[in-house]
This record gives sequence, structure tokens and C-alpha cells, in this order.
Amino acid sequence: MDTSIRAKLCYRLVLPACVVVNLGLGVALLGILHPPGSWLEWVELTSGVLCCTIAGGVASALVSRRYWGSAISRQVAAWRRIADAVFGWLEEAPVPPDAIRGLQRSVEEASAHER
Repeated sequence: MDTSIRAKLCYRLVLPACVVVNLGLGVALLGILHPPGSWLEWVELTSGVLCCTIAGGVASALVSRRYWGSAISRQVAAWRRIADAVFGWLEEAPVPPDAIRGLQRSVEEASAHER
């Protein structure tokens, strides 16, 4: 299986399922508890809080990854438009064709490296 497919599967199915399970466990544990009196009840309360904390952390990591991924995509699109404009100007300018091809090749290599 391709690594990008695995990553998409993990981020779109596995992690959200884990968030839901952890949140459900945390809410269930906290919901069935009465005020803690013994040390065992404190352990149950702590484990419920820990489950909710883990679910919140994973959910925030997912939101952050999605936000920064879209921000990077917008930046790449903007820089590609800028590069296209520069190449358009260079095609109109009296620059040797070999220099333009060399510049275009280096930009393509750099953009291929980013993917």
C-alpha cells in the first residue's frame, strides 16, 4: 500500500475513530462516577480526564494539520503564479533562451523537490 494512501487512511479514519472512542470513554467514566471518596474512585476520575485530554489533543492535532496543509497549498499556488508571471516577463525580455531554460529547469527541480 502506498505511503500517502496509508497516511490519508490514518488521518481520515483511524485518528477520528480514536478521538471518538477516547472521548466516549472519558465521558462515560466521568458520567458514571459519584463524588470520589476512595483512591480507586480518584483513579477512575483521573483516567476519564486523561481520556478526554488525549481525545482533545488528537483532535487539535488533526485540525492543526488540516489548517497548515491548506495554508501551505495556498502559498505554493501563489508562488507558482508569481513564477509564471516572471517567466512571462522573461520571455518578452531579450534574454538568451538557454538562460531561460536553465532557470525554468531549476525552478521545476525545486518544485519537484517540494512535493
